[in-house]
Amino acid sequence: MNQHFVNKINSDELVIFFAGWGINERILSNNQPFDKDLLICFDYRNPFFDFEIIEKYKKIKLVAWSFGVWMAAKTLHSSDICFSKKIAFNGTMFPIDKDRGISLDYFDKTTENLSEQTLIKFNKRMCGNSAVYNYFEALKAQRNVADLKEELISFKENYYNSPEFSFDWDEIYVGDEDRIFIPNNQKMAWSDKKINLINAFHYDGDILKRLIYE
Repeated sequence: MNQHFVNKINSDELVIFFAGWGINERILSNNQPFDKDLLICFDYRNPFFDFEIIEKYKKIKLVAWSFGVWMAAKTLHSSDICFSKKIAFNGTMFPIDKDRGISLDYFDKTTENLSEQTLIKFNKRMCGNSAVYNYFEALKAQRNVADLKEELISFKENYYNSPEFSFDWDEIYVGDEDRIFIPNNQKMAWSDKKINLINAFHYDGDILKRLIYE
């Protein structure tokens, strides 16, 4: 995966953000002044994570969104990192699952039919309204459809070939208007956890900022 420091001031505190599918560092390109280092992880075609670049940090917070929730858990569950907080937003530990994530049928159709036109439709569905969509459009990754399709295929293979594991999230936020990971599925996935139901579509830049920067 790509690991990119959006903010690096040689702090001894770090925030790691695992983004969703099709994203790159541009999603945080309007980042605000921050007194901690900030690392974004994205493009999970190669699941390798370089732990050496985070060894020096004394305090690490984890924030994950969408497919990044499962990917962060898969990547970090066996590490000895003592996170100050682990926050999941609009994602689950069962990302390809008809009852607790995205149905396999929807996932496969998205992959098979992916084009510039269907990507626009997906992004509009993800953003929910024109204001959020326009905000996202200014920050979206400049990646081609072939790359995005490869990422979906790789994610599915990684998910189905992974042995079971556990990961204990501290805070879970569910958008009540999420049209990708629908709220009822998220509630089912987190049935053994306390969730924070918030007014949000699948993507919400303001909420992500708050979760990352506060």
